[in-house]
Amino acid sequence: MNALIIETDKLRANIETIKQTVGVRVIGVLKGNGYGLDIVKFAEVLRDCGIDMFAVCELWEARALRECGFEEEILLMRSTAIESEVREILELGLTATIGSNEAAVMLNGVAKDAGETVPAHIELDTGFGRYGFGSADLEKVENIARFLENIELTGVYTHFSNAFGDKQSTEVQLESFLSMLSIMEGDGLTFPMRHAANSCAALRFENTRLDAVRIGSAFLGRLPIRNDWGLYKIGYLSGDITEIRWLEPGQNVGYANVFKVKKPTRTAVVPVGYIDGFCMEKSKDTFRGSDVWRYMFGDFKRFFVNKKLYAEINEKRARVLGRVCMCNVVLDVTKINCAVGDSVIFQVNPLFVDSGVLRLYIGDEEDSGEEKKGFIRRFLPLFTKKDKREDEEYGDEDTEEINEDEEDEAAEALDVNEGASGDADDKDEDIR
Repeated sequence: MNALIIETDKLRANIETIKQTVGVRVIGVLKGNGYGLDIVKFAEVLRDCGIDMFAVCELWEARALRECGFEEEILLMRSTAIESEVREILELGLTATIGSNEAAVMLNGVAKDAGETVPAHIELDTGFGRYGFGSADLEKVENIARFLENIELTGVYTHFSNAFGDKQSTEVQLESFLSMLSIMEGDGLTFPMRHAANSCAALRFENTRLDAVRIGSAFLGRLPIRNDWGLYKIGYLSGDITEIRWLEPGQNVGYANVFKVKKPTRTAVVPVGYIDGFCMEKSKDTFRGSDVWRYMFGDFKRFFVNKKLYAEINEKRARVLGRVCMCNVVLDVTKINCAVGDSVIFQVNPLFVDSGVLRLYIGDEEDSGEEKKGFIRRFLPLFTKKDKREDEEYGDEDTEEINEDEEDEAAEALDVNEGASGDADDKDEDIR
């Protein structure tokens, strides 16, 4: 059975490290099904570690938490003027985000009809260009506080667009945020909670922490910046060997006929593929000249550096032969002592692991020894450069591969979106 393994002891260690580092209230961000870890199970661990406020991006995420008995404050991190969504915000007892006058009017109207007062945070746009009031809209914010009696403004926030990149742009956004707050404070409007920092900002820039920080990807130790805090990388995929067989010289392995063995090769078949998140990556989605050159340089390097894909069996690396299929991979186990039923470890990004795959939390004291058995508590590099040692270990002289240009053409013909699974916390990704 395939499962995404979450080592709870390491997750807890990450949470405590972050709490000690930031020194202010931590809002646990649970968007994307808790970054792929299962929103409810992840929230349970966060709550056990003292996190008493959550943030989500979709109403179904908030509903899942409420249905499982979570009574903590939940911030919906997007503004909406859709009446049905606003009614659900009230039904679930959420803290709303107001990023436009239209959203405020709808929220107040629905709350008034229900005879309720709803808590809300104002979002200010300081340079992200998504939700929020700009510097020219502060009078609208003040009017919301002054005239919309069924809204209680309990917080205000902004979102940094490049906290994983240069410090200057983050400083500019922070200065803009504080300037807008100062103007409103001068007019008599203050907010109980001010928050701006996402994971990268909270860890890198102390002055962005304010009253609270929003942490998501840092809990998983998956950041687009250097990890200087000793955070563990959370989440790996486990599957079991279902078949072991020998292939004769010249036999093809996988789609597009891009790989053939040159001598008898012992192989293991594991029902793990890109449908499970293995070998999946975020698509390239920025097209400035510098971005295109960066993509081209990366492709150029891959052409000259022979990289191979590996899994792990019984603490030994097993090379993936041929292409990764939707539901299966074939591994070279000629020099590995293994049998049908043995566990195989794959490095993946939890965000790309199908929601139908079991999320298994292990490592707490209450976990049984049998539950822990067979799961290796470490990662091996997914990709490694070809060197003499690996040639000797994996017998590269006994296999034949078609050149990478032909592989790329075959991939396009199959329309297969696959690549290095590594950290999908790409610098182009919106990281909350």
